[in-house]
Amino acid sequence: MKKGRGDQDMNKKAWKAGAVSALAVGAGLAAAASKRKKAGKVVKSASDYRNTERGSQEKNSKGIYYSKGNYEAFARPEKPAGIEGKSAYIVGSGLASLAAACFLVRDAQMPGENIHILEAMEVAGGACDGIQDPTRGYVMRGGREMEDHFECLWDLFRSIPSLEVPGASVLDEYYWLNKHDPNYSLCRATVNRGEDAHTDGKFRLSQKGSMEIMKLFMTKDEDLYDKTIEDVFDDEVFDSTFWLYWRTMFAFENWHSALEMKLYFQRFIHHISGLPDFSALKFTKYNQYESLILPMKKYLEAAGVDFQFNTEVTNVIFDINDGKKVDEYEVNSDITKRLIVQNDFDDFDLMEIEFTKTKEPFNRIVVDYFSFGDITDFTMERQDMTSSPKSIKQELVKAVRVPCYSYQKGTAEETLISEETEATKGDVQTYYLGDPTYDCRATFNGSASNVSIIERGDYYVMVKFLITGKYQFEIIGHRYNIVEQYATKTLNSRGKTITWKNPLVSDMETANHLADWLGDYYNAGIEYEYNTRGNPEIDANDIVYQENAYRPGLKVNIYRHVVNFSQSLSGKVIARRVSEK
Repeated sequence: MKKGRGDQDMNKKAWKAGAVSALAVGAGLAAAASKRKKAGKVVKSASDYRNTERGSQEKNSKGIYYSKGNYEAFARPEKPAGIEGKSAYIVGSGLASLAAACFLVRDAQMPGENIHILEAMEVAGGACDGIQDPTRGYVMRGGREMEDHFECLWDLFRSIPSLEVPGASVLDEYYWLNKHDPNYSLCRATVNRGEDAHTDGKFRLSQKGSMEIMKLFMTKDEDLYDKTIEDVFDDEVFDSTFWLYWRTMFAFENWHSALEMKLYFQRFIHHISGLPDFSALKFTKYNQYESLILPMKKYLEAAGVDFQFNTEVTNVIFDINDGKKVDEYEVNSDITKRLIVQNDFDDFDLMEIEFTKTKEPFNRIVVDYFSFGDITDFTMERQDMTSSPKSIKQELVKAVRVPCYSYQKGTAEETLISEETEATKGDVQTYYLGDPTYDCRATFNGSASNVSIIERGDYYVMVKFLITGKYQFEIIGHRYNIVEQYATKTLNSRGKTITWKNPLVSDMETANHLADWLGDYYNAGIEYEYNTRGNPEIDANDIVYQENAYRPGLKVNIYRHVVNFSQSLSGKVIARRVSEK
């Protein structure tokens, strides 16, 4: 029905009347409040609710809060307290893992060497990997369809340097590319082996089909938990070109989750009009491995992040101490002569111990021994053995020698590494040295200004190349002069002499202690070997009492215990008599 001028005037009058009524209502409330005040009555609100934004940035149970706008996107977070003492182990090197590592470097300001990325394959990227396979050609398993509202992605890549444009970020070159060459498709779908399907940018949705979509959009999530798309749509939607666009863009099938469909609607509703020709999407210059993954990898390598390829993680085991996960035990006091550190561990099969960040080769941490309890509360009785212990007399040892190494400066400067190297500006490479060194410097194409040393140790130098090209690379420095002294423990007047070398031993007190410890081991003289019924309670390094008819209270150290199972448990034990001082 066509609306006449009178209808328009009526609407205007109605609007004016509504405004006057609102004002009148406001005046009435004011008058009522005035009367109540005069009467001396206090009128309380029906609710104690107050409109405020206080607390909007308090973290929820997941430790996050939701921000709005770009207020926080450009601010630098404060450096977390104690971040230098924390480590991160990230399983996989896909887009999410690399992004997590980048945010740890940029926002958390965690030292790169504290971040470890463990990847089962030989290349980073996850589904965005880039592989040149001679039998298949170039392969990349997946990609991302990107658009304006990838806030986290764009926030990250504004900080990742471009590999091609000096002084620009990956976001800069991405933005310029899509401004100069916006994406769109002239043919959205084909039929009959390549003919244009002439979808012509139309949705071809009936009113009923549109209402089905709107109904899904408004349905509560919990009402869709057990529903498929077929439960909420019929052929009014499935026969439309809208459904063709949607399912080919987001890989939906009719039997997929209706809730997932709804969530995708809510996420991408602002790009509905771009579905027919892909104009909603933005693309990188190259494949996403070269345009996104490689720049992140280079950024992380330059920060010193540790990449470990061909490393498959099969399990993660946490040590819980006092209700907290523990993976490090810190020694707080200075070590001057000797320190005994005691820690209680849960059961474990493999222990790896690493000491890092020692600055000088003679400033070492030396582990004398590990003690796993005093004596296991167990006696190997005859009933535990399926054969009598076989006593094997060991070869007589005359003496044990332990070298002590001291590292002295004063040697002449020499070329430690010299090789032709092809590098790209920004590349970071670690070179390992066979001998301990000091005061190293590096040159590339004959100049120290073309390469910088970003980290060094006694046995390695990490450099960053500042130009691109194939030139001669050299590391020049001094080797330490290593002087050996020996701590000797004499056991017998005859026999062989055993030399036990450990390059970490750098003081005579430790060398003498180790010589005493090894002397006790070799002085035992007798080794026992026998089969058991395979009690799994006994483990290597246990010290137990071994029942012996001729030597009561015989104490042995089990250094090998193999347990087998074939219908029943059986085992084999090899032990040495504990030396009696």
